[in-house]
Amino acid sequence: MLSHPALERGGSVLVCCQNKAATSLTIEALLIQHMALQIQFPLLLSYQGQQEAELFTDSTSLEQLLQQPQHLLPHTDRLIDAQGWVYLLDDNFQLYQSQHQLEHAEVISLVQQHFFALAQSCLVKIQAPDIRSALLLLSESP
Repeated sequence: MLSHPALERGGSVLVCCQNKAATSLTIEALLIQHMALQIQFPLLLSYQGQQEAELFTDSTSLEQLLQQPQHLLPHTDRLIDAQGWVYLLDDNFQLYQSQHQLEHAEVISLVQQHFFALAQSCLVKIQAPDIRSALLLLSESP
């Protein structure tokens, strides 16, 4: 499991996805790897063509997803971080940051679609002051 002072403060950590077995690597080894990403947790996993989404609150849960990414579609399923940055998987299931950053309203719409798919709450009432807060609303869903 990765540990880093930034995670303890609820901040970001550099996560390298070059190696699918990243859990056995130290932070120092991850930083040396070919590709490092600045990811702000939590992350929303938005599947292509699906309204339901998943929430990843830390690097450990992200690592678990990336170790067995077979159910993910490269270049179409999106991971959206607390700043709205969109991350995708390439054909080798390596995570990369796209050039696209979602606006607050777009993230709220994804969260609303998730709750609509679960038939859980009134969509108009699903609001949040920022992207991070909007993503954390998913932690309240079953």
